Amino acid sequence: MHRFLNWNSGSEHEAGYDAFMTGCVFSQVCSNLGVDFNSNDFPQNEKLQKYVNHLYLSWVNGDLIDLTTGKVATKNLVASKAKCNSFVFSDMILLWGLLPTLRANDIRAILNKVFGSSSIKTIYHLDETAAFVEFSKAEFVSEFLKLKDKLEMGKNPISILHPLSIIL
Repeated sequence: MHRFLNWNSGSEHEAGYDAFMTGCVFSQVCSNLGVDFNSNDFPQNEKLQKYVNHLYLSWVNGDLIDLTTGKVATKNLVASKAKCNSFVFSDMILLWGLLPTLRANDIRAILNKVFGSSSIKTIYHLDETAAFVEFSKAEFVSEFLKLKDKLEMGKNPISILHPLSIIL
């Protein structure tokens, strides 16, 4: 199993995997919000009311439908919409299985050593062991994936001492 994925929003996918990942993300959000999983009244939990029955049709465009009414929700998504519009998915990778002690600055420093100081646009931590890395251009994604494969195949001193070995 690879710990690095090239984020391609147009690629084919499996619905079962999407459902599994949705469940994982939902469980993590509930945990972060302090929701009691053993509650008999889970759907009525106060902490979840802002999120229950809201369907985000488009993360990038901020399209949100309230499933209780079937209408477009009136939530103000301008701030998140502006941030999301700057994403270039072909420039992103997903890292997971990272050491919990690694922070965004550590990951940036490692990648800057290999690809140069202007190679990283942004790093988004998903949790303490996973992060999206947005490179400044798609070529860095290709270079990263090729280098990762090469380093993982050759278990030699150069592979072990390479700066990327810390995140591989």
